[in-house]
Amino acid sequence: MKHKEIVFDFQSDLAPHFKGFLEEKRLLGFKYTRAAYELQSFDRFCRNYDCIDCLPQELVMQWISLL
Repeated sequence: MKHKEIVFDFQSDLAPHFKGFLEEKRLLGFKYTRAAYELQSFDRFCRNYDCIDCLPQELVMQWISLL
């Protein structure tokens, strides 16, 4: 039985980076499922921030406080 790949719908400014990262990991043979769910959660969190050029310190500190 072949493993069905889960498709994630990233929507933040960082979406291209998340998609590229997952694609690279999967091309290397990693399933990377659990981490992809974590990226999905972080992506939802990032939608309220301008992350085009960087990760704002405020975003990072708020994300860390949730862990």
